[in-house]
Amino acid sequence: MTDFKRVKLSDLFIRQTTKAYTGYNSDDLIMDDGEVPVIVNSSKNNGVAGYSNYKALNEGNVITLSDTVNPEETVFYQKKDFIGFSHVNKLVPKFEGFDELVALYVVTSFRRSIRGIYDYNKKFTSEITDQELILPIKTGTEHDLDLEYIRNFILNLIPKFYEFENSRIEQISNMKKNMLEHECVFITNKILKRDHD
Repeated sequence: MTDFKRVKLSDLFIRQTTKAYTGYNSDDLIMDDGEVPVIVNSSKNNGVAGYSNYKALNEGNVITLSDTVNPEETVFYQKKDFIGFSHVNKLVPKFEGFDELVALYVVTSFRRSIRGIYDYNKKFTSEITDQELILPIKTGTEHDLDLEYIRNFILNLIPKFYEFENSRIEQISNMKKNMLEHECVFITNKILKRDHD
């Protein structure tokens, strides 16, 4: 059985500052043939600024977040080992079974729970670990995540997501096709008008 409960982030994760190469900016770390993700204070591309050939300093399978920019937009799951950066934090799971599917659910719940609370002026501090998330918890336990429920929920969403994306791609393709046809008609009319004048 599953109950949905408010659970403190600190019940599930340990918050740590990511390990970074001191004295390096992101340009120093990023290389064309790099393979190790460099995670920075960005809301784009999963926080990845680029890739490096330097040794990864942080183990993957964690959640990262920035304490300098809009926090809810910088909460990401990092699957691979990575290089951190100044003001990038990581949430290391305290429980067994944390993986990409569980992370997708937790990240979404985390983002929802902090929406509108933190911004550039009110930054993440150590108090973020007191933030409560609403999560599926095994009945009769304080904060044991129902991992089976979470995985099934995400796996059931994936086909719907692809169906939605394919539908959007088809809509966009049809819109482009219609625009092209209208453009062709417009140009053809202009040419015919010019030739008849």
